[in-house]
Amino acid sequence: MNKFDRFPINPQKTPFFYGWIIVAIGTIGVLFSVPGQTTGVSVFTDHLLKALNITRNNLTVAYMIGTITSSLFLTKVGRLFDKKGARILIIYASALLSFSCFTISFSPQIMNLLTTNITSIHRLFIIIPTMSLIFLALRFSGQGMMTMVSRTMIMKWFDQKRGLANAISSVFVSIGFSIAPLIFAWDIEAFHWDGAYRVLGVSLLCFLILGLFFYRDHPEKFGLVPDGKKIEPTADFKLTTEEREQYTLEEAKKTSAFWGIALSTTFFGFFVSGFNFNIISIYSHAGYNTTEALKVFIPATVISVFISLISSYASDYIRIKKILYVYIFGAFMCAISFTYLNDGKLFYYGEIIGLGILNGTYSTVMSVGHPRYFGRKYLGAISGFNMSMIVFSSAIAPLLFSLSESFLGSYKAAGYLSIIICILLTIAISKVKNPQHKKK
Repeated sequence: MNKFDRFPINPQKTPFFYGWIIVAIGTIGVLFSVPGQTTGVSVFTDHLLKALNITRNNLTVAYMIGTITSSLFLTKVGRLFDKKGARILIIYASALLSFSCFTISFSPQIMNLLTTNITSIHRLFIIIPTMSLIFLALRFSGQGMMTMVSRTMIMKWFDQKRGLANAISSVFVSIGFSIAPLIFAWDIEAFHWDGAYRVLGVSLLCFLILGLFFYRDHPEKFGLVPDGKKIEPTADFKLTTEEREQYTLEEAKKTSAFWGIALSTTFFGFFVSGFNFNIISIYSHAGYNTTEALKVFIPATVISVFISLISSYASDYIRIKKILYVYIFGAFMCAISFTYLNDGKLFYYGEIIGLGILNGTYSTVMSVGHPRYFGRKYLGAISGFNMSMIVFSSAIAPLLFSLSESFLGSYKAAGYLSIIICILLTIAISKVKNPQHKKK
């Protein structure tokens, strides 16, 4: 442990277990990723369309290209997390997301500069690749890097109380994500859309300082162990009380448990992104107005917080596979209600309940499942690979949902596809076995 590790606070000297500070700062880190999440970007979409003078399909293609490309780098980031630690990576992530916010705020000026004396037909050949690069940086640093680093760091500081730590974090993340669009809308009204992005850029630079001060790597490095005991400090990742076998990414990918979690959470990225990105149009087809569409998020968030608290806390005492079954039940409710949304209020409320269950159990499965099955030593690489799958699916879903409406006149095809995926996921979950039992 060097001077940098002890600056400005030595985790071993705090009057209580430093892991609870990790929960707080890691949760804030996830919340600060919102500008790079679909939830955050969607608030600015219409303003970008007007400022850039392009169609929604043009912007969606750029968003998809940028997001897919960003997913290709996340496994590498996960491996870097295992080698360099959370503290170094959060500095890079915050700086890049801040830079992305500033860059996108100046995107109209950048496009005007690049397309001077270029015909309108050829203008798109400049705009789409340039916006793809901007979205690449925005999505990679926000949805990918900041989220993965913050969540994985929290999970490395706990073992027996991992579910409790995730429960506390998930509640604030759920509430924060639900009110973020409203806060962004206020910022846009106060500072215009480009000014709002610059405010976010400055805020992220302030968070960079918080990350530098409070983010820390695994507790053993500071003479602590998960859940709060003291030992002799170890520079390397020398496990002390955890008896689990430590799986590398390559070993984890050979297990049914890895694919049960990875494919399930990938569906979350797929469905939620496709649904959220097209939500106004989806509910319009079903005969609901914009207000009725957006009202879905409030009760869904309340249910999500409640389910997240129960599932996260319960995960300290029950098998993850049981939570996976609750998760897939919520996924089925979402897919079926979405498909038959125009067949009555029953499905309107079914979608709310399904989204609440899906969101509430997702964080538990994603955060608690990996360390429970595979240990903490290579958690970054495993989480990074899983996150790359989630980000990839979130990139293609909005376009697939949109194509369903464009070519077939409704979103039912996307709904039927989601139902089929849920059936296949149920089969995959039924095959899940704890790999720790196999090695022992």
